[in-house]
Amino acid sequence: MIKTDPEGKNILNETPSESGLCGSCHSVHRGVDPYLWTQNSADEYVLNDLCLNCHSKDGSAKKKTIDKNSHPVNINPEESRIATTLPLFDVKGKRVPEGNIECVTCHDPHRWDPVNIFNEPHYDIEGSSKNSFLRLENSPEPKLCGNCHREEAQIQNTDHDMNVSSVHLKNNKGQTPVESGTCGVCHLAHNSENSIRQWALDLESGNSVMENMCNSCHSQGKLENVKVPAIASHPEDIIVVNVGHSTKEETGYFPLFDGTTGELKVSGKISCPSCHNAHQWSMYPQGTKGGADMEGDATSSFLRNRVEDLLCNKCHGLDSLFRYLYYHTPEKRSKIN
Repeated sequence: MIKTDPEGKNILNETPSESGLCGSCHSVHRGVDPYLWTQNSADEYVLNDLCLNCHSKDGSAKKKTIDKNSHPVNINPEESRIATTLPLFDVKGKRVPEGNIECVTCHDPHRWDPVNIFNEPHYDIEGSSKNSFLRLENSPEPKLCGNCHREEAQIQNTDHDMNVSSVHLKNNKGQTPVESGTCGVCHLAHNSENSIRQWALDLESGNSVMENMCNSCHSQGKLENVKVPAIASHPEDIIVVNVGHSTKEETGYFPLFDGTTGELKVSGKISCPSCHNAHQWSMYPQGTKGGADMEGDATSSFLRNRVEDLLCNKCHGLDSLFRYLYYHTPEKRSKIN
């Protein structure tokens, strides 16, 4: 605070020069729990409020506010079947194994860079996914996001890793892939304009919000050498009941989504991510990562399942393989409708 808010005062009415470097936030003798705190805090969800003391429109860090769609906090990863080695906390700030994801799960407020120690001043440097008080670096390898989202981290070094396929692409914050990290190209941890998946790119036209997101890139003129399907939608008037394929534990997982909210549904309409897993090039764990010059086939191409496991079989029977292979090909698809 001596550098960023020299006139700001803690609850003891001390400026940073009076309290000392640590005293802006902590006081050995007169601080309050948690953390011998010397800033104001609310009673509910106390731990995150410590961060919001400064990271708010009236706080010392008002240039870095948290006021829009961001990664959820105060959630229990175990309830979402997520395993992590990152620290978890109860709402009062105690670190506990069965705790919740809070701001300080991902951020270490005392260290700017998780790998390097800076000896020179860096308080006015714009952060990226390599620093920004993150506990793990997140660029170019998604180490931080991948600590919880292990399956999604398989996107690294595939065509959907823009560090590989489109290094100059910028998200809505004007960040390149190396600045945003592999995950930050499409999902913003903080202050996304879009509430659905914290989407970080402009939404393009489509028959559902899931198609809108896919078409952020898979549209004419968006990216060089990008695949633009001539036809991409399942017939809109068909509602599918997804019995036996609606959870990841079931063979042939085939998710259906609400066209407006993007929420998973047991019954609904088929959209792009019903068939495609955007984070995994091959359906086989030991499959190739793909690459900018590699043409996909029926075992890769970000497809979720083998055709014999697909929900398509329940409606189309023996026609499923043909329909599946030529789903995006108008002249061949028209012969089977």
